[in-house]
Amino acid sequence: MLKLREAVLKTIKEFNKYRGSVAEAELVKIEGDEVLLKISGSLCHTCGFVDYLEDFVYEMERVTRDYRATLMDYQQLDDDKFLVRYKVEESEGKD
Repeated sequence: MLKLREAVLKTIKEFNKYRGSVAEAELVKIEGDEVLLKISGSLCHTCGFVDYLEDFVYEMERVTRDYRATLMDYQQLDDDKFLVRYKVEESEGKD
């Protein structure tokens, strides 16, 4: 089983690999079951930008079966920067 920090960092790496041209994630902190990311880029200028925030959830499902992420909320910091809060819990059906 991956440790939470390891799973989050691996997910961020994959997220940035596929979405880095319009959205780049950076870990701000992990506190309990909450993960705070800064996501920046031109995503705020595209339609459906929340989809990019939700992509972290799907990327985590692809990277590990140990954890499940849920988008909790987000706050706009600047034109192209958002602080995004996810709840990350251990999966019940993990291998």
